[in-house]
Amino acid sequence: MYDYIVSDKLLKILRKIGKKDKDLYENILKKIDEIRRSDNIDHYKNLRYGMKDLKRAHIGHFVLLFWHNKKINTESVRVIHEQHQKNTAIYIR
Repeated sequence: MYDYIVSDKLLKILRKIGKKDKDLYENILKKIDEIRRSDNIDHYKNLRYGMKDLKRAHIGHFVLLFWHNKKINTESVRVIHEQHQKNTAIYIR
């Protein structure tokens, strides 16, 4: 199990989703826990170009982006990062 940090922006989005769609909210929390407990982070898809340090996990029609810092304590920190929006808003270069 790894440590993780959830950005303030994502927390705000999660609060809104929690009020509107409980099922999606629960699925997001499960996915965050799955990422946190994952033995092999490399099976999550990397993004390209300027966002190549980020990985993604799909939850329905939403995408959860996260960053994994391998330099700190050899894969000991996983950071849930920044955005959880509809697909089209995430991939704009």
